[in-house]
Order: sequence, then C-alpha cells, then structure tokens
Amino acid sequence: MSNQSNPPTKSTSQPNELKRSWIERFYEMVPGLITWLVLTSPLWLSLNLPTAMAFFILVIDIYWLYRALKTAILSLVGYRKMKSALAVDWRQKLKEEYPTEFGEIEHLFIFGSWQERGYIIETNLQAIADSDYPMDKVRVVVALEERDTEEIKAEKRAVAERFKDKFANIYITEHPDGIEGEVIGPGSNRSWAMKHLLPQLQQELDFDKTILTTLDADFVVHPRFLAGMTYKYLTTPNPQKRSFQGMFIYSNNYWQAPAAMRIIASSIALTQLSEMVESWKYVNFSSHSINLQTLIDLDFWTTDHVNDDSHLYWKAFYHFDGDYEVVPHWLPIYADTVLDDTLLKTIVNQYKQLQRWAYGVEHRPFIFQNTIEAKKIPLIRRLERLFYVMRADLVWATAAYITGFGALIALLVNPEFGETVLGRNLAFYSGLILTVAVLGLIPAIFLNYRLFPKVPDSWGRLRSFLAYFQVVLSPFVLVTFGSAPAVDAQTRLLFGKYLTYRVTRKYRETENS
Repeated sequence: MSNQSNPPTKSTSQPNELKRSWIERFYEMVPGLITWLVLTSPLWLSLNLPTAMAFFILVIDIYWLYRALKTAILSLVGYRKMKSALAVDWRQKLKEEYPTEFGEIEHLFIFGSWQERGYIIETNLQAIADSDYPMDKVRVVVALEERDTEEIKAEKRAVAERFKDKFANIYITEHPDGIEGEVIGPGSNRSWAMKHLLPQLQQELDFDKTILTTLDADFVVHPRFLAGMTYKYLTTPNPQKRSFQGMFIYSNNYWQAPAAMRIIASSIALTQLSEMVESWKYVNFSSHSINLQTLIDLDFWTTDHVNDDSHLYWKAFYHFDGDYEVVPHWLPIYADTVLDDTLLKTIVNQYKQLQRWAYGVEHRPFIFQNTIEAKKIPLIRRLERLFYVMRADLVWATAAYITGFGALIALLVNPEFGETVLGRNLAFYSGLILTVAVLGLIPAIFLNYRLFPKVPDSWGRLRSFLAYFQVVLSPFVLVTFGSAPAVDAQTRLLFGKYLTYRVTRKYRETENS
C-alpha cells in the first residue's frame, strides 16, 4: 500500500475572491436574471398583458404535463435497460469476445473523503473487492483531506490498511488545506491526488489502457459494475472521447430517512433513468468512468469550481470539438439517502445538497464563452448545447412555481381579468392539466417498489402501505426542496455571493445506534 502526502501550501486569499472580468460577471448573472424575470411575470405581466400571461401559464402547464408523462414512460424504459444489464454475465462475455483486450484493461478507482467515518468507506471498498472482476487489475486511491480530524483520518487509514491485499494497490493521499486558488471540494482533492501519484502510476500502468472511475465515499458499486462497464468501454467507438455512467440508486439507508428525503431520492433515480435513455443530452453526474490518458490530457478536474463533474464534461466537450458524450452502461451504484442524526440537520443537509447541485450554473460563463469561440464545432451544435442548459436551469427554478401558483397570482393581481371568460377558466384548465400530470406518479409507485429495498419487517401494515404511496407528496416536496435551492443558487451567483463546497454528511443509524 502506498501512502504519500506533501506538506500543505497555505493560501493567502479565499478562492471565491478570484477576480472575474466584467463579461464573466455578466454571464454569471444571466441565469438568475432570466429566472427572476419569469418568476415575477405573474405580477407584472398580469397587469399589462393578462391574456398573454394566461396563455403563458397554460403553455407551461402543458409543458409540465409533457415532462411528467415523458419522464414516467422513459423511466420505465430505463428500468428495463437496467434489469437487462443486470441479467448479463459480463465477465464471461469479456472472456469470450475480448479475451486479449480484457487482460490488458486496468482499473483505477478514486474517491475523496472528508468527515465520513471509517465504516462508510469500508462499505465502498468492500463492494469493489466483491466485484465479479480480477482484483489484480484494480487499484484504489483513497484521497483524504488534511483539514479532517486526526481521529477520522486514522479510522480511514486503518480501513484502507485492511484492504491492502485485496487490490493490485491501494494509495492514500492527503490533500493539503488552503492551496492558493482552490475551491474546497472533491475536484481539488482528486486532482491533487492524481497529479501527486502520476510518477508512481506511470511505472505501474499503461494510461491508454486504464479506466479511471470516480466515486463518492458512500457509493457501493454493484458486483457486475466493473465487468459491465469494461464491456461497454470496449464495445464503444472512440471510448477515449466518452465517459461512462452507471445508474444511481440512493438506497443504502433509504428507510431510515424521513419521507421527504425518500421522495427526493426516488425522484432523482427516476429522473436519471429517463434521462439516460436520451443519453445524447446527458452530462457527467457524480460518478463517472473515463480513460486515464484522456483525463490527463484534460488536466484533471477543475479546482476553482464547486461542481467538478459537470465542468469536466464541458471541458471535454470543447476540447474534442463537440465529439464527446456520456455513455450509460446501466449497472447500479448504490448511494446514501440524505440523513443526519436529527430531523433538522437532515433537512438542512438535503437543501444544501440540492443547492450545490443547482450551483452548476457556475459553469455558464465557460459555456457562453465557448459557444462564441469554439468555431470548430458546428454553430447549431454549440447553440443546441447552450439552449439545453439554459432551459434546464430555467425549468428547474421556475416550472413548479408557475404551474402551482401562477394562475392564482395572476387572478389575485388582476381581479378584472378574473371576470373574463379566459380568466374564469384559467384556474380550472390549469388544475385539470396538472391533475392529468399526476398520472406520471403511477410508474413512480411501481419503480419505487422495484428499485428500493422492501419496507422493514418491523413496520406495521398501515405504515408499510402508506410508505409506497409517499409519492403523492411529491408536488409539495418538489416546490420546497426542488425549485427553491435552484432559485437560491442562481440568485447567489447573480449577486456574486459565491458558494463553497459543503459536504453532505453520511450517516446510517444501524451503524451508529
């Protein structure tokens, strides 16, 4: 086992004080400006152009209906793809179809860890070790943080020590605190660890034939994850210009979490199932697998942004002149539902996690700039990518509010419009459309039952029955925990109140009780 670290290099300034040009600040402001323009439209547009406002609300309602039904259908398609992937003996297929290439491929896992206890990363390492794959082709980097407590770091070093004979090698790095120009986060940690280990890795690996996979500390890969991902890699044209994505299921501690957190975990899983079916528009999320030489050519992950995974996608997209995609292999990665030791802490952690994800708008200046400058990419391709992310930002932040409250606000602001035929029918038609959209929850009930563990035996019949129909609370949860963090993140960026990375605490009651 390799154990390497360097003394810390202290920073004299905060990363968020990095200077930005006026055009970068303008680009940062665009998502928030558009969002607030839409959010306030029921107030100012209802007074001046009430008919236009009414039709705008109905169009958004219809779009919401379309999205709900499309997500429901595609999530079922995605579930079938995942089940099909799980039914295949990928290791046997590799032996039969790619015996030479199979023997040449090496794997390198890396996960950053800050504040998680030792038992959390132990489940991560154990899952990798239990994979249906030759472990002499697998290496693991445990990337610690200097700012963690000595007690927790000692726990994790002890866990890693117990696994030193399970893999070809296991490396421990300790990322120095306060490096000049860095934003706290896994991207900074992983980039420092990889650059630090490169001389040693160069002696052990052929980078062109090595696949690197990032994990969060709580992730637990499926036993067939490695073999299935390797097969997808070998059967994909130009795999050096692709990243490979598994299916996230937040189930490690699912029934320990409050209902609202379970709904969010389910919604994220169903949304990902549906989006991976249309993988042409998918962006790196959380864990991803990528050719190691490609990662080196891209200069690793960003160290001056909070969300490093999505930034890596955009950096690769423009680096390869638009010829870069995320390829789903559908093998599951099991993760933790947000949970802390008190309900209040759990709620705060859930909100902060979604806020951090929504803070992906921090990459919009990079996208705007390259939309203008990346002339080797066809203009239509550049604009398609730009409009896709702008639409995603806007829908995330505004759609739930406009569909839920737009008609009511419009009629309250302009009572005279409420006396017209359109005004009297606006609330009715809006409500009818949203009622039909609830049909999209039916597949959610089915998939919830299939994707997540069964209700604990200790739960009574009534509690167990209600647990599977928790999805009826989805509209309320989506407004409070869905749209609000997105509005918050975009508003902060609008006013230059930059976020720093905040780790979501990993907690499992059965391990700590």
